[in-house]
Amino acid sequence: MARPLKELKGFEMIELQPNETKTVTFVINQNTIQYYTANSKWEAKVGDFKIFIGGNSATTLESNFQYTN
Repeated sequence: MARPLKELKGFEMIELQPNETKTVTFVINQNTIQYYTANSKWEAKVGDFKIFIGGNSATTLESNFQYTN
């Protein structure tokens, strides 16, 4: 079964005033990247991942990480 290229794994809605900044922290671990398989099991694939940060999925802020078991 083909998996989507992008998945929403977390979000936090914040409000900012002009020129205001805030720090938002997300933990990325095995639970974050696992998915439910056709065999009715939770699985997390080892490999390279890209995260996108911003107001929508077309954002230009991104980072890469590698998940190893």
